[in-house]
Amino acid sequence: MEKLHKWCLCRHPGLARWLRGLYALALIACIFAGGFAAGSLNAWTSAARSMELQREDYRQALDAVASAVGRAAGTAEQAAETAERAAGTAEGAALAAKGAVSKAGSAASKATTAAKHATTAVKKVEEALTPAPPAAAPVPEWLDTP
Repeated sequence: MEKLHKWCLCRHPGLARWLRGLYALALIACIFAGGFAAGSLNAWTSAARSMELQREDYRQALDAVASAVGRAAGTAEQAAETAERAAGTAEGAALAAKGAVSKAGSAASKATTAAKHATTAVKKVEEALTPAPPAAAPVPEWLDTP
């Protein structure tokens, strides 16, 4: 390369300057390309590490959620059993209340019948105890005019 440069410098000085500029631009381009490659490699490595940490966090959160869901399912199952027992108890109470209502209804009808009989008896007693009204006195004719 050095011989070519000396030959170009002697015979074509403009071409030699142009080649030196081109060589400088190529070196600058290589520096930028190397920096870009190193930066990209560093960014990819950092992103891969961050993504792995995030995946691990997601796994831990998923495990926590799964255990919470499991506990909630157990609690819901216990609540369902308790509700089933309460429904059975409520059904028994409803049957007992129905029986009590029918007994109360028959007692009320008997009481109503007894009250009617008592009312009738009271009326008869009142009629028997009430003195007969006095006989009406004869009305003079002059008062019996229309």
